[in-house]
Amino acid sequence: MVSDNPPRTDSIQRCRPLGRHARSRRSEALLGRGSKVIAQRKFVCSEGHWSDVASGSAFLSVEVHDSDVATVTYVPTGTAQGLIYLGSQPRDYFDDPAASGPVDLDAEATAITMWASQVLGTEVVPDDVLPLLAGAGVTEPADDFVEETVVRLLSLLNLPIPADFPGVA
Repeated sequence: MVSDNPPRTDSIQRCRPLGRHARSRRSEALLGRGSKVIAQRKFVCSEGHWSDVASGSAFLSVEVHDSDVATVTYVPTGTAQGLIYLGSQPRDYFDDPAASGPVDLDAEATAITMWASQVLGTEVVPDDVLPLLAGAGVTEPADDFVEETVVRLLSLLNLPIPADFPGVA
């Protein structure tokens, strides 16, 4: 369990699951502040820390592209690829079918919840994850900035928001 101490400011920040109340306060604070537009930024949760590279095999990586597309990769289970998109899928965003392959949303939603259970000890149901995933053909996502969707996913997985994530002061 992570305490309510201020986030670390060095290059490594803990990414262990948050307590229920800390998780709620953190995500509400971020969503209320808005998001900065960034070209591309990568955040990796590996071996209990946020950094910019994976240091273990049970990682979750979030890459944000221009506040419109987020690529989330993780160690998959079953038939999943270990890849989901938030916001828009690259193939739709760039109007180029070669920009990304097809994603089985049901398989990925199930696999990421299994990852959360096995790696984090967090129980999440796939039906809670599915609405956050970018479906095929979606060019107008629900959130104005994909960072908002990333925050909702990380909160659902019971992970803290990285200290240097866009919108975090």
